[in-house]
Amino acid sequence: MCGFMRGAALVSLSLLGLSLGTEAPAQAPQAKAAPPELKKPVDVFNHNEGESVVLKRKPAGTVVKKGEWVLEFDSADLQDALTNQKIGIQAAEAAYRNAKMNREVAEIGVKEFVDGISKEDIELADAAIAQAKAERLSAEAKAKSSQSAEDQLALTEARIAEQKAIGKKAILIKYTEAKDLKELESEVFKAKEEELKKEAVLQREKSKGEKVRREIAACKVVAPTDGTVGYLRPVEEEDTFQQGEVLFRIFPEKTSKPKSQPN
Repeated sequence: MCGFMRGAALVSLSLLGLSLGTEAPAQAPQAKAAPPELKKPVDVFNHNEGESVVLKRKPAGTVVKKGEWVLEFDSADLQDALTNQKIGIQAAEAAYRNAKMNREVAEIGVKEFVDGISKEDIELADAAIAQAKAERLSAEAKAKSSQSAEDQLALTEARIAEQKAIGKKAILIKYTEAKDLKELESEVFKAKEEELKKEAVLQREKSKGEKVRREIAACKVVAPTDGTVGYLRPVEEEDTFQQGEVLFRIFPEKTSKPKSQPN
């Protein structure tokens, strides 16, 4: 009977995970869930110059996604400015095209002078020299055969005429042609300078237009991250903000910390 009871006790201990002379293994502690991590709110500032007037805004407490609009400023004045700027750009483009055309015409004038007018003047000078030479040779032949004073005078005049023709060509090449070429090149220089000025004006007008476009785009302010909208003060339509002021604040959603692993 005693043996039977001792065996039953051993079976009971075995079912409980225990054995004689040993202790039951300890239960592993359960990991506790970490509390949600709080992210810092994100302030959104007004980057527009001067005073901005609120056209519409989403109420405080609105849940928004990243890139979703939260507040919009009135851009009517900027739209008018952009329209006027487009007109200014068109005028500047027309002035630049005109200056460019004048420069091209001036360059053509130089090429025309070098390749055409200058050569033509030299050819005319050469023809005059050839004519004077022919008249001098004729006068020499006539004076040699007659020996008359009249023929000698004609020979002298023919020689003088030939020298004048030669001298005229020399002056044409050394002075007149050079002077005319310098004047034409000066016109090209002036035309280029004017073209650069008009191009600079055009670029300034275009830059102004791009600036206005950026300002119009900045009138619609979006959420930089997912979260809930909040304001530092009550904001209604037609309220104003200065450059650098905080427009609104986005409170990001809470995120859970990862569970700690048991040792």
